Amino acid sequence: MVRLTMPYGEGSLSMEAGPEDLIGLAEPREPLVAAADQEGEISRAVSCPIGCPRLCDMVKRGQRVAVAISDYSRHTPTKLILPVVLEELGAAGIRDEDVTVVVATGLHRPTRRDELEHMLGPALLSRLRVLNHDPDMHEGLVRLGVTSRGTPVVLDWPRPPLESTPRACMNCV
Repeated sequence: MVRLTMPYGEGSLSMEAGPEDLIGLAEPREPLVAAADQEGEISRAVSCPIGCPRLCDMVKRGQRVAVAISDYSRHTPTKLILPVVLEELGAAGIRDEDVTVVVATGLHRPTRRDELEHMLGPALLSRLRVLNHDPDMHEGLVRLGVTSRGTPVVLDWPRPPLESTPRACMNCV
């Protein structure tokens, strides 16, 4: 038997698997080491994007911007990333009141206030409009049209952020 342990929430889950249940183990060739200056690396990545213009060059003063973030089930360092994104938007004249943060819950339950505080920090949470995506809110579905094969294209996204242009997504999957 092999004992497998994986991160889960703030802790971990363990299980045992026999050789007949285990096809293989995928592990990095070299140990992954976090950057010594994570905030600096995030700032560098936002200010020097690969294959597209800087965020501050893609938005204009007065636009409303929607930023989709991962929910409680993902370990995205939103608390580190979002301030850098807001600073970049601010450099283009986008004010906090023009930003809507949408928690991309998918089919998960809504993210609780305490989880939002943990993910964003109290200061960011009090500064911004934050909405939980609601997969059961069918009246808010936006019909975008049909594909060439006649398949309806429906976007499940709360109206105010949908009306925002542009939209940005941050996540770790």
